Amino acid sequence: MFNINFARFSKNLTPWFLRSPRFKQWIGVMTWGASLALDTLKSYRIQKDYELKFTGQRLYLERWLNDKFDPVNKAITVTNIVLTLNPFVFNKIEGREMYVFNKWKSATAYVTNDHVTHLGIVYKALQATTANTPASSPAFWSVVRDQIYLFNKTEIGGAIVFTVTIPVTITLNAQTTADIKTEIDKFVIAGKNYEIVSA
Repeated sequence: MFNINFARFSKNLTPWFLRSPRFKQWIGVMTWGASLALDTLKSYRIQKDYELKFTGQRLYLERWLNDKFDPVNKAITVTNIVLTLNPFVFNKIEGREMYVFNKWKSATAYVTNDHVTHLGIVYKALQATTANTPASSPAFWSVVRDQIYLFNKTEIGGAIVFTVTIPVTITLNAQTTADIKTEIDKFVIAGKNYEIVSA
């Protein structure tokens, strides 16, 4: 929804016999407003995602834990984990944004525009290549985007929602951890997972 390429979308919907440079320019002008609106929406979404990190519940829980366990320094923090939206995967022929590519192999011969994944990044071949590592061969490979990871339903269901960071000035032994969990569980919605770390 948030990654619409209006230029490519309008080109695909235009009959081949109308794809003249002048007509493409006219289509570009007609879709400019939609592209601008989408960019504005993306900026708005980023801002709102940032604002949602500071919910009343998070601030209240942070204050409560500091009053209970660190009333002097008040160094306990609660950090929301940014949850990645589940990606949609399409076939390459569908012409959509997300594809699944094979892992790069040194023995495989690649041609121009072949895509591979290597060290968590998707690369595109700029020319025919064999045994040139994508991460260290900018003449042969260009970065496309970060790699997409697919998860099982159980993995998504068990994702950590927030982290409670306890300062090193507080001894985080078994009893203290149990006491902190007891206080957190008073406020946390059932099914929301969290972790307690010392830093």
